[in-house]
Amino acid sequence: MAGHHRTPRSLAGDAALALFVLFTDAVGCVNVAFWSWGAHLSSTGSALWALLLAALILASSFAFRFGRRPLPVTAGIQVFAGSVVAFGGTVALIGGA
Repeated sequence: MAGHHRTPRSLAGDAALALFVLFTDAVGCVNVAFWSWGAHLSSTGSALWALLLAALILASSFAFRFGRRPLPVTAGIQVFAGSVVAFGGTVALIGGA
């Protein structure tokens, strides 16, 4: 099935995909936290990894918005999640928690 992509065709399907993607973003945040803790990173190192994760989340929002089939709800959730993670990473970087 090369080249076959299944995307939601309704707003409800887009919202369901947005919830799943938000869950995977949360798993990514937990993963960054555990790896930072396990690697004994400084607060600056942890903040930089959080900012990298935020950049990946925001890049995926671009893909959801301007992809083959635009998914506006999922893209909006990704912008929100990426902004929250970027804000947290920036505050941690500045504050040096």
